[in-house]
Amino acid sequence: MLRREVARLVHVTVDHLPPHYSQLLEWKYSDGLSVKEIAGQLGISPKAAESLLTRARQAFRDGFASLARTLEPEAYASGK
Repeated sequence: MLRREVARLVHVTVDHLPPHYSQLLEWKYSDGLSVKEIAGQLGISPKAAESLLTRARQAFRDGFASLARTLEPEAYASGK
């Protein structure tokens, strides 16, 4: 049950990211593209692609943490 809830939170978080961040994270983690391949897709340097990925990861962490904090009292109230 916890695994399903975490997966749901991940999807909700990704859905609320700016589209370019969610696309980067999808290419990296769902499609398995390397930073070099992502850079080629975007027409930028690998260093610039890594910088964008770093910002996308941080935006994901911030969003996930915020969403988890919002739902935390609800989880305690329902006995999860």
